[in-house]
Amino acid sequence: MSERPDAPTSPPASGAERRQHERYELLAQLSMHLGEIDYVLELVNLSHSGAYVLLGSVERPDGLDVGVEVLLSVIHPTSGELVALAGRVARLQEDVRGLGFGVHFHELDADGQSGLEDLLALARRQPPPLPGRY
Repeated sequence: MSERPDAPTSPPASGAERRQHERYELLAQLSMHLGEIDYVLELVNLSHSGAYVLLGSVERPDGLDVGVEVLLSVIHPTSGELVALAGRVARLQEDVRGLGFGVHFHELDADGQSGLEDLLALARRQPPPLPGRY
C-alpha cells in the first residue's frame, strides 16, 4: 500500500501528548538495585503510569538500558516510608540536569499502588517548582 504524496501528515506526538496520565513534580530520593549495586537517585516527577528519575552525579550504571526492569524504592518525603514501584525503563534522556530515565510502572501490588497514590496526593498539594528549577 503506497501513501499518496498529497496526503496530509502530522508530526509525531510530543511526550506530553502521548502521556495517558498527568505528571506531577515531586522531588524525592529513591534507591534502585541494578546488578549487584544499589544506587541512590532522585525522583523528579511521577504519574499513575510512570516516573522520571535523575542520575545526578552518578555515572550511567552498566545494564541501564531501555526495556530493563527496575525496582524503585522511593523514600516518601514526609513519612520516610519506602514505596516500592516496579517498572520498565522506557527512555534515557540527557539534558542540562544530566542523564535521567523514564520508567513505565507495571504490575504494582496493593502496597505499591497505595504508596503511589500517597506520593501523587502529596505532589498535587505542593506548589509548582520555581522557574528554572526543573
